[in-house]
Amino acid sequence: MGETKIEWAEAVWNPVRGCSLVSAGCTNCYAMRQARRFPAYAGLTRLTGNGPVWTGEVRFVPEMLDYPLKLRKPHRIFVNSMSDLFHEAIPDSWIDRIFVKMIRASHHTFMVLTKRAMRMRTYMNYPRTLERITKLAKSEGIQSFRWPIRNVWLGVSVEDEKAVVRVVQLGQTRAALRWISAEPLIGPFKLDRLWDYLDFAIIGGESGYGARLMQLDWARNLLREGQEYDVKMFVKQLGAEPYDGRNRLVLSDSKGGDMDEWPIDLRVREYPNVNGS
Repeated sequence: MGETKIEWAEAVWNPVRGCSLVSAGCTNCYAMRQARRFPAYAGLTRLTGNGPVWTGEVRFVPEMLDYPLKLRKPHRIFVNSMSDLFHEAIPDSWIDRIFVKMIRASHHTFMVLTKRAMRMRTYMNYPRTLERITKLAKSEGIQSFRWPIRNVWLGVSVEDEKAVVRVVQLGQTRAALRWISAEPLIGPFKLDRLWDYLDFAIIGGESGYGARLMQLDWARNLLREGQEYDVKMFVKQLGAEPYDGRNRLVLSDSKGGDMDEWPIDLRVREYPNVNGS
């Protein structure tokens, strides 16, 4: 909890723990392996022949709610790096409390990433959501705020062509800023006019045990498309199995995270303006 080595964030915040697998992008989830190491996550994973796997149980950690308020310096904060804020087992009341804390900590930028894009769309667009949050915010002394919240970026994971539907649903979601994470990028896909909905995109190959290959042209195509639509692009890593055509790149960094080892055209790391302005 706290400071992070994730290249596109400066801190992580986990007021909820636990998750479950929903698509191919989850197969080698780093969070499952991390969770197995910590007593606080006991029971949230089970051991299989392929290593630890989420059980589907989620836990609210209310003592972590005020963590962002303790950080005085503005941070880019990845929300629920060890869960999914819009997991089907998480009640709206938990999400409401997390959103109110993000309203209070307006000096931070909160980066929410989900594979449950339909749930997020419903939550953000439903009038009763705003009614509940307004009431809860007033109980914490917040008299007014903008909706959608300006310092909250809403994003979806897109690992391959099957996951592109999440971008459609994201485009229908009320948000101050929309983004995608194409990590792990395990197959090619095109977004075409869906780029119009986006402000930011992260690209990354898979790393760790069982990492699947990433063709550099998949990343190049996304990078080119996004730039054509003036989307800020951030290449995080090439992964453990980067291929340029038939040739596997041999990199000293096990995650392919050393930009000095990359082809020059992929050395791109941009951010949108803070708070979506």
